[in-house]
Amino acid sequence: MGFQHPEAYCVMQYRCEKCGCSENIWNSRDGVTPFSIICRKCEGWMSHVNWDRDLRLPNHELKPGDQYFRNLKYAETVAFVKEQSKDWEETGAELDDKISRVACDLFSDGTQPHIVEFKEGDKQIRSLMLDYFPSGRHG
Repeated sequence: MGFQHPEAYCVMQYRCEKCGCSENIWNSRDGVTPFSIICRKCEGWMSHVNWDRDLRLPNHELKPGDQYFRNLKYAETVAFVKEQSKDWEETGAELDDKISRVACDLFSDGTQPHIVEFKEGDKQIRSLMLDYFPSGRHG
């Protein structure tokens, strides 16, 4: 099976430059992943390390507490932009229009990686894939 990205469906190791902790994070899609992320233990920078040890596991089973990358959802983008808009000068329809424009620009084609923690009771990612491929640009 061919993939567009070398890190497609890979479990990758990230290591924190500040506290030294490391974590394996799964890429649940055929998409790019960030080189660096924020450490959830100390808020330092974690970098993707040991690239040669990335392991492609399309059917990886997540455990509660595991982090994984998935595509960003449009609704998450809108919520983020709304939170940021609290200090904007616009109001009413003008504000709504600006939020929509900024969210569309940030969302782009919806393939940006979003890191999520798998929680107790969550369904495995394979059964949720349709949630991440909304119909239309702003599903």
